[in-house]
Amino acid sequence: MDTKILTVRSINDKGEGLAFTEDKEIFLSDALPGEKVEVIVGKPFAAGSKRCSGEIVKFLSKNADRQDPFCPYFGECGGCQLQHWTLKAQLHYKKENIKTALKSCGVTLEPENFAEEKRPQICRFKTIRYFKNVDGKIKAGFYKKRSHDLIEIDKCALEPLWFSEFIQDLTGLFNLKDLKAYDENTGKGLIRNIMLRNGGLQRLALICTTDLLSDDLKDALINLAKKHQINSLNYLVNDAKGNRILGDKSLVIYGNEYMLAKLGGLLFKVRPHAFLQVNPYATLELYQKAVSWCGENKSAVALDLCCGVGTMSLFLASHFKQVIGIEIVEDAISAAKENADLNGINNVSFIASDLKKILPSLINENVKAVIADPARAGLGEVNCRALNRLKGDVNLALIFCSLTALKRDLPVLLKGGWKINNVQGVDMFPHSTHVETLVLLSKK
Repeated sequence: MDTKILTVRSINDKGEGLAFTEDKEIFLSDALPGEKVEVIVGKPFAAGSKRCSGEIVKFLSKNADRQDPFCPYFGECGGCQLQHWTLKAQLHYKKENIKTALKSCGVTLEPENFAEEKRPQICRFKTIRYFKNVDGKIKAGFYKKRSHDLIEIDKCALEPLWFSEFIQDLTGLFNLKDLKAYDENTGKGLIRNIMLRNGGLQRLALICTTDLLSDDLKDALINLAKKHQINSLNYLVNDAKGNRILGDKSLVIYGNEYMLAKLGGLLFKVRPHAFLQVNPYATLELYQKAVSWCGENKSAVALDLCCGVGTMSLFLASHFKQVIGIEIVEDAISAAKENADLNGINNVSFIASDLKKILPSLINENVKAVIADPARAGLGEVNCRALNRLKGDVNLALIFCSLTALKRDLPVLLKGGWKINNVQGVDMFPHSTHVETLVLLSKK
């Protein structure tokens, strides 16, 4: 078969190297920028497409920052994309992506360098494991890249060890009871997946099944929870066909519905469906910088948009007369109120509402700071235009978990009179292509 000699130009958000022939874009696994490779060009991904897969036959030159991955599952598992690149090179790549996104908005500001502090390798404090029937037995693991094919794993090098130890005992129990994993093709089987969370102080597990659990199985699960010091053991029933990960309402098997987590000296009740950043080290860096930018004004109001369970609202509380948190998920607002009470903070209030509906009524001269950590889609044009109505000395700390959202929202804010003062990338998911971007803006 004919081969081509290509030079890798860049990598995409899946961690695949991109190279080009005369008329085709070639996607290469395990390729890094600048590497010269001998490649077999595969078929187009779709009829008429110029995008094709490629298979590397030989490396003719390698990136100087290439390293051996520390995980034996790297390359198959879809959880990490960049373990074969040094962390320093990964951060440079992420910073360059932020710069490119800013330039598309007409902003030439140089982002701050990533924090130099060396953090523990174990940094992912939430996981979802999937189950599959293999040779008559339930196996647990992650999905392979670009698929729902399961790769069985012993442990993840980025997660607390108890995650894997509990999963091993759990699959052993399921097999002892002769249970079956849910099959997406047939729609049969009881066990779908499990989510585990580590809160530092306490542990939580949420098992997703297709039917109610027997009392006998619940008793056995309680014994496992006690063995692994799990404080909150829950399950939910999702009998819908397809590959939806979780359902809506969970049932407590053992302990409380929530676990306690500690962040920056504050305590938080975290229920199974609550949003909480998975990396506590990067989260604290992100939140502290965002709150610091908002400043301090004991006679003013601060808004926390998309407040979740109230994490940043409570951090802001000591800096302002009043903090108002807004979140569309009612359960999250209930949790935010509980967390305020738990920490003895009484100058915060929370509203369960669609941001587009409530934000215009909250815009007034008393608001001197806004902090926002929206979902992947960003704040959106309607909410950005509402923020543009703020006048006077106001600071805005806006977190983007998607550079696509940054490119959509920032131009609207800049046209509305906001000025960018600083941009900081935060490495929430080391060894992945993902980056959190904190943009600090102000109006005078």
